[in-house]
Amino acid sequence: MFRTLSITKVSLSLLRCGFYYANLLGVVNFNVRRNRQGHLTAFNSYWLKSYCLICRLIAILCFCYAYTRYILSFEDFYSRVFYIIRFSGLILCNLCILLMQIVHGQQICELTNRFLKIFERIRLLTNKSQRICYGHVLELVSMLMKIAFLAYEVFGVFYLVQKEKHMTPMCLWSNAFLVTSACMLLHISFIGYLSVGVLYNEINKYVQFDLRSRLHLARKQPQAYRRVLRNVNRCLNESVDIYEEIQLAANQFQRLFDLSTFLALVYFGLLIVTRSYEITRLRFEQFLKSTIVTKSLLDVILICLAIQAAVNGSQRVQQMSLENYNVIECRTWDKKMEMFLSRLKLYELHVRPLGLFEMSNEFILFILSSLLTYLTYLIAL
Repeated sequence: MFRTLSITKVSLSLLRCGFYYANLLGVVNFNVRRNRQGHLTAFNSYWLKSYCLICRLIAILCFCYAYTRYILSFEDFYSRVFYIIRFSGLILCNLCILLMQIVHGQQICELTNRFLKIFERIRLLTNKSQRICYGHVLELVSMLMKIAFLAYEVFGVFYLVQKEKHMTPMCLWSNAFLVTSACMLLHISFIGYLSVGVLYNEINKYVQFDLRSRLHLARKQPQAYRRVLRNVNRCLNESVDIYEEIQLAANQFQRLFDLSTFLALVYFGLLIVTRSYEITRLRFEQFLKSTIVTKSLLDVILICLAIQAAVNGSQRVQQMSLENYNVIECRTWDKKMEMFLSRLKLYELHVRPLGLFEMSNEFILFILSSLLTYLTYLIAL
């Protein structure tokens, strides 16, 4: 128990650090603090919204002006093409951030509150400590890797851009700001799907192990049998309600972040392609550029694993045969379970950015095989 609490404490601390970093970059334009009841609540902040919009608009304008002049300074055609591709990807990702903040800012804040309330309901249902449980060892390792990547992005980007002799200080700042913001899009998608997976995992464990053990103990206590059964049925009803809330929250998250996830994946893909080309031309002499390719690849792999964990958690609900858990005859329960299982099958969790491809473990194999083929082709040139 104490080990689980310490892991949760570290995971939540890392999550808090990432949240403040996203605030600093102007990607997240709301705050999270405890209300009078002691529950975590997201709320809009006027000054934070203003800061996010002003910083991003200034960075985009400065970047367009300075980077256009920087690209025109190249005489090599291929270098120009690669930098134009990178320029387009960065601008699209940051325009997407602006669009989401202006159009969907309130919905994203409400979605955050929805996730926080689900975590609180699971905590109360499972009678855990006052701290919200956020995963175990695997989730902690994923969070540590993400924090390491965030630190690498800050120092790596500044180290690379300051070596470019033709870049002005304005171009250096806007470049670093927009690059780290574009990377943050994929990190936010990772946290969202990781949270869905954690929620499914926690409620699945409770239903599969806790409720079953209580039913088994109730059969050994004839005197308290009916009272225990009523209590189990109440908890089972609450569990089904939580399953529905997780499903609705996951679907809403997909709708809001579908475009941003797609653009972030495209940007990371272009980054891997262009940096791989530069590395092979330099015959692998620049170690830092090699690590950028590795880091970008690991980012894509991590979000695929988080999505696969969320999908597996949603499918596990159907495998537990919740309709057989009914311990007290009740027609409303049968109808509720029938509607719940029908919705599960109808709105089964599948992550397909813009409907073009499905994010899963198979997608990781596709990326690795494509990258290997591409590197082989470049080396053979």
